[in-house]
Amino acid sequence: KNNLQVISSLLDLQSMTIADNQASEAVKEGKNRVQSMALIHQNLYNEGNIKGIRTKDYISNLSQSLCNSYNISSDKVKVAMQIDDLNLDVDTMIPLGLVLNELVSNSLKYAFHEGQCGELNIILKKEPDYLLLKVSDNGRGYPEGMNSRDGKSFGMKMIRAFAQKLKARLDIYNNNGAVVEMQITKYNLA
Repeated sequence: KNNLQVISSLLDLQSMTIADNQASEAVKEGKNRVQSMALIHQNLYNEGNIKGIRTKDYISNLSQSLCNSYNISSDKVKVAMQIDDLNLDVDTMIPLGLVLNELVSNSLKYAFHEGQCGELNIILKKEPDYLLLKVSDNGRGYPEGMNSRDGKSFGMKMIRAFAQKLKARLDIYNNNGAVVEMQITKYNLA
């Protein structure tokens, strides 16, 4: 946990010295990915349980951390969550946390026009045969014709890789904004 916090701080310091906006943003995204893993370890040690992560607490902390990172106030983007009170093992939570980090970050960065208020919805619930993760916003949506196989960004490649690791069906579509659904079949409760 402490090593991840140090790496996150170093990346934060590095981003302040970079003049190129694109490079600075890439370093900031890396910092947020490291921070999402650090939050998992923080939750493990706080609970005194080195096996499982409480999903409600973790996702709430992650979304708040990302809002802070992108200077998004609750009056600009309202984050609504429907999270089942699950205790997931670390091997499930790390890829799930990194996917959530990408999806929430993308909504916060791209969904809303400057000054526009919006909503971000995060659902994680246990269905009989899978975990359903659904992240949606009421912003501008994905570019016309985009699907989960087309995205060439590092974040989209990472989402596809983790969906494969979690043996998840991945659907990306527009419905009054961007929607990403994952039906995760490979997961473990702690």
